[in-house]
Amino acid sequence: MGTLTNEQEVILAKAQADLVKAQRTRELLQNPLLVDALAAIEERWSRCWRESVPVDTEGREKAYRILLALREFYGELQTHIESGSLAERTTASLRGDAVGSGSPDIEFDD
Repeated sequence: MGTLTNEQEVILAKAQADLVKAQRTRELLQNPLLVDALAAIEERWSRCWRESVPVDTEGREKAYRILLALREFYGELQTHIESGSLAERTTASLRGDAVGSGSPDIEFDD
């Protein structure tokens, strides 16, 4: 590998930070306490939404907003993982290495 330009060094530093963030995100998603807590929250508010009486629009709206926030949270975690996969390819490209395909995606029920 040759000498990197200042711009390449900045890109490499960001890529390395994204790799760390992606790794930490994967570690979070492997933590059984977090996984169980998020699943319980999703189940509780999904049930609340499904079982609400027709006149409880406020309760359904609250449950729906919480489920949307949970989905946004999952989406943000997915973004960290995808950024890490891109960072892995960027780092390899700058260093002249070959890299395989990225990491697994987050999956959750709709």
